[in-house]
Amino acid sequence: MAVMSTTRTHPGPTSPAAAPAPPAHSPAAGRIWALTRVSLGLGYLWTFLDLTFGLGMGTPAERAWLTGNSPIRWSLINLDGPVAELVHPTSGQPAVDLALMVFLFATGVALLLGVALWPAAALNAVVMGLTAAVRWPEPSDTFIDAHLIFLLLGVGLAAARAGDVWGLGPVWRRSPLVRRLPWLR
Repeated sequence: MAVMSTTRTHPGPTSPAAAPAPPAHSPAAGRIWALTRVSLGLGYLWTFLDLTFGLGMGTPAERAWLTGNSPIRWSLINLDGPVAELVHPTSGQPAVDLALMVFLFATGVALLLGVALWPAAALNAVVMGLTAAVRWPEPSDTFIDAHLIFLLLGVGLAAARAGDVWGLGPVWRRSPLVRRLPWLR
């Protein structure tokens, strides 16, 4: 009885040699994802610094975290939606304030360096998802809240391996820690 082989010996439309690279992996797309990653990382670090020191952009100096104020209380001060009412009791809790600030700093550093993009995407999803929830319903959001767009953007950065261009992503993936715990990619 003869066995038929289904292995191709020439490049065909399904072979990797013949298939064009998807647009997400083109050099231009890699640079755009890298610029987006760095921009989002700088945004997180700026928010961290502004809330910590009250640099005057979103947080006045007298509302800075270092002066004893709660970054969460300051963020919720003008919000009165149904979800914001559920979060108000957490404002002013030192552990919650510390968690927010650690999230902001860690996410910003990870995005800026291009490492740990999946954990950064998860932290981004938590921060942006909660921010969108406490601001709901906001009349300025005609179709979709910008925070939800940033949430999706964080996942896109991780999925596109945006840390590979202008970042430490390749070095990070080869580290013993990430080889042992691949979810840290």
